[in-house]
Amino acid sequence: MSTTVKGRLLANTDIIAALGLVSIVVMMVVPLPSGLLDILITLNITASVLTLMLAVFAQDPLEFSALPSL
Repeated sequence: MSTTVKGRLLANTDIIAALGLVSIVVMMVVPLPSGLLDILITLNITASVLTLMLAVFAQDPLEFSALPSL
């Protein structure tokens, strides 16, 4: 049994999912500064373009099977 914080979080991934969900709800309720919103939109578009390029240029469909683990 790991005693480090990282080890505990990796052992309890449901906590990470719950914190992610709470942070998404908080971002919907609390207004974000325009600069932070611009950065988040840029990161979202970048991830979308990278996923699209990966799907277009994959030689074998099984190369893209790791999508849920992104």
